[in-house]
Amino acid sequence: MFHLESLRLRREKVQQSALQVSSFFALWNEADDQNLDSFSDDLNKQIKLAMERYIDTMHGTGATIAQSTEVARHAIESINLDQDSEPLRPTLMAS
Repeated sequence: MFHLESLRLRREKVQQSALQVSSFFALWNEADDQNLDSFSDDLNKQIKLAMERYIDTMHGTGATIAQSTEVARHAIESINLDQDSEPLRPTLMAS
């Protein structure tokens, strides 16, 4: 359940980033009505915000991957080779 929630949160972050990109293009279209300095400042803020969200998304992705590898590690550590091969030993010894 935790992994599904992590995926849902990642999807929401990606969707938010897409909305930020569309607002960037809206700013670009409004540039004709603003002076260049103001537009440049707004653009820099938008780029910084987009990079922060990208890093947040990447951090969340890394955390999700780390947690999923811990689940896999636990499953692998619980493998008992002697117990798993026990049913096959009589067949192998007979041949």
